This record gives sequence, C-alpha cells and structure tokens, in this order.
Amino acid sequence: MQSINPATVEETQTVPPPAAAGVVSPELTSAVKTEPPAAEAAADQQPAASASSPAVDASLTVGEKLGRLLRPEQIHYLRENVIMSKKSYSLYTRLVLLSNLPKYHDGCYTENGIVNLLHEFGFYYKDTNIYVIPQACMAFVLMPSFRCAKQVFMASKNDSLTLNGSKLSVRIITSKIFMEPFEFYKSLMDLVGFVSTFNLSS
Repeated sequence: MQSINPATVEETQTVPPPAAAGVVSPELTSAVKTEPPAAEAAADQQPAASASSPAVDASLTVGEKLGRLLRPEQIHYLRENVIMSKKSYSLYTRLVLLSNLPKYHDGCYTENGIVNLLHEFGFYYKDTNIYVIPQACMAFVLMPSFRCAKQVFMASKNDSLTLNGSKLSVRIITSKIFMEPFEFYKSLMDLVGFVSTFNLSS
C-alpha cells in the first residue's frame, strides 16, 4: 500500500499540482451529519481536538493519529438524489471514498485486493489513482469517469461490494482533494486540521 511520508512525497513532486479531483457546486453536495449543530460548530473550530492527553499525542506521528482524526463526516460528497439523476455525467466528480474497510492487521488485505475488487467497474491502477489509509479504514480512489464511480456507489447500496467480509460504504467526493502524492498529503492535513509546514519550493 502507498504510505504517506511527507519527506518522500515532497521529493517526487516535480510538476505543478493538477486540478482537484472533486469540485462541484455546493448545492449538490452534503456531508455526513452525526452530531447536533452545536457540536458541529465546535468541531469546525477545533477539527484536531482530541480526548487523549497532549503528552500521548506528542509522541505520535501524524500518520499514527489519522485513524482517530480522519472521519467520513469531514468530507463533502454528492447527495444520493444527485448521483441518481439523469443529468450529464461530465458535470460531476469521479473521486470515490471507500470506508468501512476491514481493520488492518497482519496483512489481512492489500492495495491490490482493492484494485481487483474495483476492476469490474472500470478502475485501472496508477500510483496517483488510489491511496489506502488503513488506520482510518478508508481508501481514496479516482475512477475513470463519473459513470464508473456511480456503478461502485450502486454496488455498495446493493450490499454487493465487500472485502474480507466487510460491506464497504461508498461516497462520491466533492471536497477539494488533489491526487498527486505531495498534494494529497496536504489535502489530508487540511481535512484533519493540521497546518502543513511543507511547500513545493523548499
């Protein structure tokens, strides 16, 4: 699986960042709502807040914290009625969030296993087309088209998309997430409320 190492991805980023993988009109999007409005407001102000002690947090790397900090409700996605509408596919994004992946332990699944699962929906492997975040039981997958992304979404709605016994949840992302390695890392840091100190000119 691809690891998220800022020192490595900075070295490999040699071209200007591409357009974000998911950007559409706000009225077409929504986010998972799991908390009352007051709690949401507090979460927006302090997205990286944690119940764990500062001393424990200080000893962990950002990657080790991702399992706790990165949550589906932080990401905006297309509403189901928009996905199922008959409007032009070209208007929408093709970046998919797979969540509810099996808890990763002792190599219980591989990135290649996810690739094989998505192959029937038109997915083809490329380094910048898939990032698996095992700590958060998530994967970000760039499908060839919105039509392909919709097919994956519908398979999950029919409970026919599973990996090692886990029924995967699928959302089509509209949050601005870049898929080049360094830019993807920065996008994740934005989502979890970390301020990245890396830049492309250093």
